[in-house]
Amino acid sequence: MLSKTMIRIISRKRLNITRFVFGVCVIELLLNGITTSHSQDYDLILCIIGSLSILFGNVIRSWAAGIVHKKRIIAETGPYSLWRHPLYLGSAQVAVGFGLLLNDLFCWIGIILLFLIVYPTTIKKEESDMRDLHGKRWDDYVSNVGLIIPRHLTWNRIFDNWSYKQWVINKEYNALFTSLIGWNLIQIMGMLQG
Repeated sequence: MLSKTMIRIISRKRLNITRFVFGVCVIELLLNGITTSHSQDYDLILCIIGSLSILFGNVIRSWAAGIVHKKRIIAETGPYSLWRHPLYLGSAQVAVGFGLLLNDLFCWIGIILLFLIVYPTTIKKEESDMRDLHGKRWDDYVSNVGLIIPRHLTWNRIFDNWSYKQWVINKEYNALFTSLIGWNLIQIMGMLQG
């Protein structure tokens, strides 16, 4: 079990840890080259599914970032009416997409470590912080909204309260641009190897 200090460090440094994992993956691929261990059709299928996964993950993240006022209020509309942590769900979707595009065992190990250590640790800390900050109101929210699987579909709340201004305040453009740059680099690396 991780100590509270380790949980705090991992939670605070989660973006740097994620960037490091993907940076190491890219460096490893540059040094070793992108291997074509599958048929061309399989690579095309992986490319399409991976690209769609990255797109879908960024849509979820952008949808959530346009609603959430981090740590100030409990977001209960949009994707927050379905899942308690849609930003992490979107990030996970993006990570899987890049894993499919890179199709490399070393990169998959890094992604799995993110799923097993970074995301759960960060979610645990954030849920504890929200409980300390909001008390019973947070507990009520948790009892109505699933962590990953939606418990209720309330259509009028799903498309409520999205704001471009909040999206900018949350600097979600960073995740979108990083995904675009990463996707383009992988395509260029693939063309150079092909």
